[in-house]
Amino acid sequence: MNYLKTIYYLISFTIVTSLSTGISASDNFNEVLQLDRAKLELKRENFIAKTLMLSTDESKQFWPLYKEYRKAVSNIDTKTIQLLKDYAKSYNNNEVSNEIANRLMSEFLQVDLSRINLKARYMKKFTKKLPAKLVWRYFHAENNLDTMIRYAYISQIPLVKQ
Repeated sequence: MNYLKTIYYLISFTIVTSLSTGISASDNFNEVLQLDRAKLELKRENFIAKTLMLSTDESKQFWPLYKEYRKAVSNIDTKTIQLLKDYAKSYNNNEVSNEIANRLMSEFLQVDLSRINLKARYMKKFTKKLPAKLVWRYFHAENNLDTMIRYAYISQIPLVKQ
């Protein structure tokens, strides 16, 4: 579990640093964010490897599919980050109108649906190549990490003003 704490602290630091700088759209911020995302992804991969303890045959089946899945998740995460930046900009400028709120709600819902649909597709792909218990263990670990990440950034985002 110590490794999990390390991941959590990296997540928290990345998000708190990002949000405390006002989420600027500068190239420097985007470079730092990409670097932090890459570090986090490496930590995630190491955690998954330690959690699953795959055999050689399982590894040959798992890792290419894992990388494909995580690349698709990264695209969704990029959209989430952009939506958070949009919200932060509107919030910081005190410009969260009903129109903006409706747009953000709709777009965040679409991101959530995309994530669920992607996960469902890949659960099927993984179970075609690997035992269901192993796939379940993997997605359980993924869900735990995703929950920590969501908590870390959600706890830093202020509610929209009335």
